[in-house]
This record gives sequence, C-alpha cells and structure tokens, in this order.
Amino acid sequence: MLMKKQPTILTLTAIVFQLVCISAFASEIDTTDKSLFDRSIEELIEQEVTIATKSSQKLSQTPSVVSVITADEIKTMGYRELEEVLQTIPGFASTQTRLGSRPYAIRGVSNIRQGGKLLVLLDGTPYNDVMYGTSVFFGATFNLDAIERIEVIRGPGSALYGRNAFSGVINIITKRAQKDNNIEFGGTIGNYSTADGHLSYSIKKENFNARIDAKYYTTNTTDSKYNDGEGGESIWNIGHKNIYINANAQYKNFKFYGSFAQRIDGNSSGINLGDFMANGSSTFKVGTYNLSYANDLSSNIGLKAKFYGRNENRIQDLEFSAPTTTDTLNVPAFGLNLPFNQFYQGGWYALPVFDAYTYGAEIELSFQILKNNKLLVGIQGDLHGVKNAKVHTNYDIATWLPLTYNDGQGNTLYYTRSNMPLYEPGWIQNNGHDYQNAAIYFQDVHYLLENLSFTIGGRLDFDSEVGSIFNPRLGMVWEPSSHASIKLLYGKAYRAPTPNEQYKIMGFDLGNENLTHEEIHTGEAAISLQFEKLFTELSFYYNHLDNLILQLDTAANSTVKSYYNKGSNNSYGLELETKYFINNSIYTFANYSYNQSEDSRKLESGTITYRQPNVASHIVNLGVNTRFLRFINWSLLLRYTGAFEKFPVDYASNRSTFISQNKVGDFYMLNSTVMFTNLIKELDISIQGYNLLNSTYYYQDDTFMYQPKQPGRHFLVRASYNFVL
Repeated sequence: MLMKKQPTILTLTAIVFQLVCISAFASEIDTTDKSLFDRSIEELIEQEVTIATKSSQKLSQTPSVVSVITADEIKTMGYRELEEVLQTIPGFASTQTRLGSRPYAIRGVSNIRQGGKLLVLLDGTPYNDVMYGTSVFFGATFNLDAIERIEVIRGPGSALYGRNAFSGVINIITKRAQKDNNIEFGGTIGNYSTADGHLSYSIKKENFNARIDAKYYTTNTTDSKYNDGEGGESIWNIGHKNIYINANAQYKNFKFYGSFAQRIDGNSSGINLGDFMANGSSTFKVGTYNLSYANDLSSNIGLKAKFYGRNENRIQDLEFSAPTTTDTLNVPAFGLNLPFNQFYQGGWYALPVFDAYTYGAEIELSFQILKNNKLLVGIQGDLHGVKNAKVHTNYDIATWLPLTYNDGQGNTLYYTRSNMPLYEPGWIQNNGHDYQNAAIYFQDVHYLLENLSFTIGGRLDFDSEVGSIFNPRLGMVWEPSSHASIKLLYGKAYRAPTPNEQYKIMGFDLGNENLTHEEIHTGEAAISLQFEKLFTELSFYYNHLDNLILQLDTAANSTVKSYYNKGSNNSYGLELETKYFINNSIYTFANYSYNQSEDSRKLESGTITYRQPNVASHIVNLGVNTRFLRFINWSLLLRYTGAFEKFPVDYASNRSTFISQNKVGDFYMLNSTVMFTNLIKELDISIQGYNLLNSTYYYQDDTFMYQPKQPGRHFLVRASYNFVL
C-alpha cells in the first residue's frame, strides 16, 4: 500500500489560526504601498488580454475561457518555474517523470510525450519544438523574472493559431522598459544546491525603449532516490543548469523581441530500459526572434505584420552502462546472461544530436466598418523542420552488438565514449525532414446588442504532410448585467504529427509516414459573477478527441513499437474559481477542477477503453496573499491533487493492452513565501518554503511502482535590488 504523509488536523488548525491572526492584524493596518492590492476586483477581472481574439479585449467579453497571471502574482506567491504557475490555473495539472520531464494534463487531455498538446508563444513567437512538438516539457527554460504576464486559453485555439493549439494556448509576455537607465539585480540560494543570479537593464526615451534580462539558474531539484532495478537505489539526478537572455526594443511602430535559453540536464535525459537506468546528460539551446510592425491605416482599418523564427540545437549524451557496470545483462533471445562490462567492454553509449528551425511570417488586417462589428483577417506561413539529426554510438543499433576496431598493431579494441563513430543510417530518415505550412483565417465579432456578442471564425491550414484542414470557432457572450457574464463556446483544433512520430528509423519506437493529424472538438459553457470584492466563475466543458497518435507494438509481444492513429478520448468536467479581496490588505483565491477522461485504443483484438492516466479527477488550489506593516507580504498556497492511475506499461506482457490499476497522487502540497519589500529603498528580500508538510508523494514511472519520490521540504532565500543610474 502506498504510504503518504497527509496534513494532520493539528497542522491544518495551526495554519488556519495563523491566517485568522494575520487577517485580523492586517485589517487594522492602513497599507499605502500595496502593489497587487492597488487593484480592485474589477481591475483584476476586467484587465484586457489579446490572446483570445488577437486584439485587446476585456476578460469578461472574450469568446474563450481565459486566465491571466501577472508579474506581481509570480513574485509574491514565490513561484520558481513555469509549471508552478500553470498548476494554479483551473484545469491544469502536471506530473514529473523519471527523466525530469513534466507532461501536462489540460482538462483531461494528456500525453506523456507531447507535454499536454498545447501551444506556447513567447512574445507571440511559437515556442514548441519541432522534433517532438513539446512546449513546456521542461518548464525551467523560461525566466520568470523577465515575465510581465502570462495569458492562457483553456481550450482549443487552432481557429487563430493553427497546429499545436490543441488543448490550450499560452502566451508569455516579457517585461518592457518602465524607467530610463534602470538596473535590477538579485539572487537566490537554497537547499538542493539551488542558486541563481539575475540582472536587467532598461532604457526608456520618447520614441524608443529597450530592456534586456539575463539569468543563471542551477539546482539539483531533489535528493530523492529511485529503485535501480538491481535491489539498490541511485540518486535521482534531474538537476539542471540554465542560462536565459531576454531582450526587447520598440521604436515607434516597430517592436523586436528576442530570447536565448540554454539548459543542461543531469542523468534525467537518458532513457529507461527496464531493469537499468540510462545515465547521461542533455544540452538544449533555443533562440527566438520576432520583428513586428503595427499601424492604423485609417480610423477603422488596422495593420499588423511580423516575421519570426526559432532555432534549436539539442545534444544527448547517453550512458546505458559504464565499463565498470557489473549488473547482469540477461537477454534470452540472444543467449546472453553475463555482466554488462564483459559484453560492452568499452561501455554502452550513444550521442544523438539534431538542429531544428522555424521561420514564419504573418499579416493581419482588422476592420471596424460598423460600430457594432469587428472583423479580423490574416494570412500566415512558415517553414519548419529538423536537420543534422545524427547519432554517434559504440554499438550497432540494429543488432545491439558492441563495435570494435583494429588499432593498426593487430589489436582489436572496443569503441568507448570518447571515440564513438557516426552511425551511418542515422536516427531520422535522411537525417531530417522539412515541412511547409500556409494558412488563411478570419474572425468576426458582431454585437447584436451592446451586451450581446457573437463570434464566428475559422482557419484553413495547408499542411505539406496532412493536406488541408479547416478549424472553426463559434462563441456567444452575453452580459445580462454589469455583474454577470455568460459564455457558450465551440472550437475545433488539430495537432500535426512530428518528425519523431513520422520519420524515426531506429530505437524502440519507429516512425510511421502514413500518420494523419489529431483532432479535438470542444464545447464550453461559462458563467461569471462579479461584485465589489468578489469574483466567481463556473465553467463546463466536453472534449471529443479522434485520430490520436499512439505508440503501439509492431507485432505481438514485440519490444519495438511504432505510431498509429488508433486512439480517441472523451472527457468532460467543470472548473470553479473564486477571487476575493477580504479588505485592502488581504487577497484570496480558490479553484476546484473536476474531470473524467476516458481513452480508447483500436487494437487487432478489439477496442479497449480505460481511464486516462496522468489525470486526477479532483484538484483544489487555495491561496492567500496579505500585506501588513507596510513592508511585509505573506502568501500561502495549499494544493490537493487527487488519485490518478499509473501510465499503462508492463514489460512482462503485451504493453499495448495491459492497463495498470495502481494509483498514485492523492496528496497535499503546502508552499509559503514571506517577502520584505523596501527594507532599504528598492531592496526586496523573501524567504520561500516548499512542501512545508513534507508530504511523501509520487507521480509516474514506467517500470517501478511509486518511483521516484518527489522532493521533500525545502527552502530558498531570495533578494533583489532596483535602482536608477
């Protein structure tokens, strides 16, 4: 039975008592420097966003269910990485695999390989990688210190954004210059060898402004251990070292955004081969750039144009076994039963590498010919693909036999990690693949009444691999009073297959050139109520997914798999969210997400149906943010994640049909941050605590139950200083 440390009644009582005491004390204080508290509920809820319609619109009027997280909230709640931010949004959940990756589940839509099937934009530039289609798979590739706000669509977005905008869209908007010659620097230190340093500089003139942010971040993440398959334990090395650079500039109607991120992972980037764990490292480098122009051609016609790009380089240094590994290699099919270091005398290694690129352009025209009608039309095109996909190995990937060479003196030697030859067949067909996409889209928002609008739109994509695809959207927004909003929405979206799914020619999973795109149809209904200090929203949704790409056996009891469009999913649920200002010093929020998600697989033996793994039926977030004594900000975040099932893999039987009923999840997580602002002018210091209840909890492992254990209680101390030259 899985043992988890749950919060005791005494612990929860103490937390509630602390909240009441601080609330009572804070209510006596007249705070004048509030930051987050400067905004009323109306300002918080009625802030304008662009993600839903590509034009500025109030949250209550958007034909989408949209969430916004601001820089103030990121700072005061003590969020460290993007996944911590996203997990507080209704409908979002993430797990963490042994490899350190974080697959996302969004309203019941989850995939352990695609990281949630969502599109991420960084200042409007598509950030999803081309090879695997992943987006926030490793969330630490974003610098939270440089983020001004995060806008999130919960639901499909292909009617405006095309491929990958499947179950959601996230636009990360970085900070722009607010002061001239402004410098901010700071750092963080904590356990698990966590440390960072950040620096920003801003210029702000009459017609020009610019800002650059740089950060270095390193952490071991945890000191947890995992079962090594041989009766022992090994340190779960999912640590990483990151470098971030973000820059933006604006001159009159022109804007430029650029970013660079480098992430170096520890052993997490290896792969799990059943009874032993790969050991190696991974280096991930990605750069983005975006040049845009916006201008009003007349009082009712606007023009926007942009050119954008993304380049990526990835190197994986994989160690499957070292020359000193004495664990037994038992492969009856090959007649092998001997220590690894006797068979792979030079060790067992591979070094796959690839480059990826995206280059695109987009032009939009907006029209408001009639007072009650807004029309948007646009065209978009891009070239994207993978190149230089090569692999160096010291073994024959087809036969698994170690490679040897003659040293010129009659001696036969084994290749080692330092002199691996290039594996000529490669690992992606033709060492890469190029794609092209062109699209035309439109969106019309018509106000039948001042408080009643209808949205109709659609996008026609011409994809070089899967042909033409049309994705429509429909929406109705009715505001029966100044305090209420009702939305009825429908959307369709698609995800195109990736090079890894189509053209991989080596390893345990082979590509399938005949794949077509995945589809999702979503219906939504939402009602929100807003009062002087209180906002609440209740939303319902139903998803139907078809043509899902699954990894299935190529033959009965085979260890080799390929990809097929043989999956479907039906999911439904509700999300309840509340935000409440108790007084001008205390802000609270709470949300509850309920979901039922069911997968189906079409196999030769018939269709099997089962509950979607990685998706908890119940998730609760409770947060409090309060300021008192003019310079102290205290926040508390309690999260409950219900039980969910283990990923369906069993190496002892046909892995395609075995469904594990062992459950993980069902735990509480308590985080808290105390921040001292302006102790000395412009100096902020915070103390952050995570997993304060020291809950023992697990996510997923594809071989061993309850592996690996997630990080326990840990603390960080953070300081930042801001000044003008």
